[in-house]
Amino acid sequence: MITKICTVSGKEFVVTQWDEEFYVKMGVPIPQLCPEERMRKRFAWRNERVLYKRKCSGTGKPILSVYSEDHSALVYDQEYYFGDDWDVLDFGRDFDFSKSFFEQFNALHEVVPKCNLIGSKNENSEYVNYAGSCKNCYLLFDADFNEDCCYCSYSFGNTSCFDCVYATKCELCYESVDIINCYEGSYLQNCKGCSNSSFLKNCIACKNCFGCVNLRQKEYYFLNESFSKEVYEEKVRSFRNKYPNDKELKSLFENFCSHQPQRYAEVYQSENSVGDYLDQTKNVDHCFSCINVENCSHVYSVKDAKNCSDLDYFGVDGLESIYNSHVIGIGGNHMVCCFHMVNGNSDMYYSMHCHNNCSDCFGCVGMNHHKYCILNKQYTKEEYEILRDKIIEHMKETGEWGEFFPIEFSPFAYNETMAQEMFPLEKEEVVNLGYRWKNEPSPQTLSQGARGFFIPNNISEVDDSILKEVLVCEVTGKQYRLVQLELDFYRTMGFSVPKLCPEQRHRERMKLRNPRELWNRGCGGCKKEIRTSFAPDRKEEVLCEKCYQEKVD
Repeated sequence: MITKICTVSGKEFVVTQWDEEFYVKMGVPIPQLCPEERMRKRFAWRNERVLYKRKCSGTGKPILSVYSEDHSALVYDQEYYFGDDWDVLDFGRDFDFSKSFFEQFNALHEVVPKCNLIGSKNENSEYVNYAGSCKNCYLLFDADFNEDCCYCSYSFGNTSCFDCVYATKCELCYESVDIINCYEGSYLQNCKGCSNSSFLKNCIACKNCFGCVNLRQKEYYFLNESFSKEVYEEKVRSFRNKYPNDKELKSLFENFCSHQPQRYAEVYQSENSVGDYLDQTKNVDHCFSCINVENCSHVYSVKDAKNCSDLDYFGVDGLESIYNSHVIGIGGNHMVCCFHMVNGNSDMYYSMHCHNNCSDCFGCVGMNHHKYCILNKQYTKEEYEILRDKIIEHMKETGEWGEFFPIEFSPFAYNETMAQEMFPLEKEEVVNLGYRWKNEPSPQTLSQGARGFFIPNNISEVDDSILKEVLVCEVTGKQYRLVQLELDFYRTMGFSVPKLCPEQRHRERMKLRNPRELWNRGCGGCKKEIRTSFAPDRKEEVLCEKCYQEKVD
């Protein structure tokens, strides 16, 4: 085990024996940056949620894109991007050993055309990104196989769900976080198999429950107390009449939760696993939101992977031997410092936006069914291997080898990217670090001719004319509108129209999740040391697995 000091943050971090062995296997040096700074670099290249209207650089037709109109890149819509009207090899160039690799890669990356959005097989779902096989959806991000959903992130296989994050195989759910197989629920958190319930946390297989925590297979429970069906329904009705505003109910429920015992981490069916939101994992360290992951370190939001480190998103069909990379798709194998590699790619180095069945590419952008390419130039197998090894040695001399692409070269401003959500900074901090910041229009200024609209508290008082109105977020002042799909949902479920814009609602949901950090603290029951995402200064009673299971009802 080695203790290092991060060259950017000055933070002390540990390199375990497993880490050392992995770095040797991948042929990369021990990193000089702590895991958080390595992740910040990767996330600074991911614009997930900020969408712009612009024109396709190939056809001139209006499109939606993560690249704003003033961006210098050529941006194509998906049909043109994957068509036959241009050739990615036309941008190929020789490697210049008098220059750094990152300098040359950036020059290539700036001119290779970009796809407007990331996703495929979406139907009637224009406003989605990092999404696939979604139908009739609006403003979904990192989402697959959803139908009739709006304002969801990390959403998979859901139907008619709105304002949810980390939801899987749910239906008719609203304002919920980390839910699986739930039906007709609102304000649920860390729940599985619950139905016809509201304001639940850490509950499994409960139905017709309200304001409950840590319950298992219960029905007609109100604030963790059992009642008959008739009394339960009357209590819920009276409580909602007393607190008609969901904002008040949320505050009351959060206070109630803070006095209930908390499980040290959301870890299920896992062995020798340290992290949070883990399911079916084995031998993992500092991993978060992972399913079926084995022998991994510092992996975030990945499914089906083994022998990986410093990897974020998304997995499926067995990722293996990936290092310091972001958004690696189906069946990826042996990659170093890559970004957005979609399907069946292997033996790739320092490449971006490569799609189907590419292999043995170095410093390439936008490849599809290509192999033995460097900086988008085609080589023979023998030529490629000789030049690849020379470039790696060159990068070792310049200190670039093993480091992810510099934030300064990202096509996005820092506050357009997920780095701002994961590692928020003020504008002055961003500028002082040498990164870009994109100024937003003043939130107090409505569009010309528009006016703010008073939103009734009761959905029965809202007619279809609201769809034409400009709504103003009561927290940020940002303008937003409703779409017919969500208005129909609010009416069906009896929910009031939200008075916060979608982005503010997303921020508040994400705050409910614990940070992606781990601390040592004592179990509130047996006092033994536990590794948890609850910081030591938090006042909740945090229990180890054994003590928690003894207390849950």
